[in-house]
Amino acid sequence: MELIHCIYSSEQHHNMSQDDLHVLLEEARRANTSNGITGILLFENGYFFQVLEGPATAVVELYNKIRVDPRHHTVTKLVGAPIQERTFTDWSMGYPGVTREALLSLDGLNDFFGAGKCFLDLDEGRAKTLMLSFKEGNLRA
Repeated sequence: MELIHCIYSSEQHHNMSQDDLHVLLEEARRANTSNGITGILLFENGYFFQVLEGPATAVVELYNKIRVDPRHHTVTKLVGAPIQERTFTDWSMGYPGVTREALLSLDGLNDFFGAGKCFLDLDEGRAKTLMLSFKEGNLRA
């Protein structure tokens, strides 16, 4: 089975409350578990950053659903590539509740976020840096 990861960013289409966000997370966790998908979701100031990893067919299908989901606007794929192993094996959908202050503290990204940039402005290299920062525990509560 070929594993891939897909990293994308998007903007919320409408202002989401914390309750809306928790509903989205619960839906994602249930669906991801049944489809063998793991990953993380970051949400900060109206913008999403998400890493999806798992079987190629399932990840592509999910990304295509997200692209037309009315809760997302300006969906931008940053990375889509085969992987040898999962980065977030134990997370059906991790959600660290990242803050702007936490993003400003990340080496290699503090100048980017300090300039007022958002997840939509990430390039492939910075997207991977952000993903690895979370993996290494730099964004976990």
